[in-house]
Amino acid sequence: MIDIKQRVRYYMNIKKLNNNKLAKASDLNPSVISSLFTRSGEPEITTLYSICNGLNITLSEFFAEGGQCDLTAEQREVLYLFEQLTKENQELALSVMKAFVGN
Repeated sequence: MIDIKQRVRYYMNIKKLNNNKLAKASDLNPSVISSLFTRSGEPEITTLYSICNGLNITLSEFFAEGGQCDLTAEQREVLYLFEQLTKENQELALSVMKAFVGN
């Protein structure tokens, strides 16, 4: 079974977010994020959905235990940064990476 609090912290670390930044990205009150880690219960699904949106992941990715979502922290960071680029810059980044590996 997945520890939701631990999983949220995991993604926060990857994306270098503190409670306040996650709250802002998730469009939630900072007290909601804070209480997630201090109270004993689990968050409501609507709250978790908002948090996943703030983390720029799907609920499926959040709950995945292996398979295609089993990436290293560095791989997730590359994907996160790639998603922040414009389409034009994504194509440029792909060209640079392909040149590095000789494709």
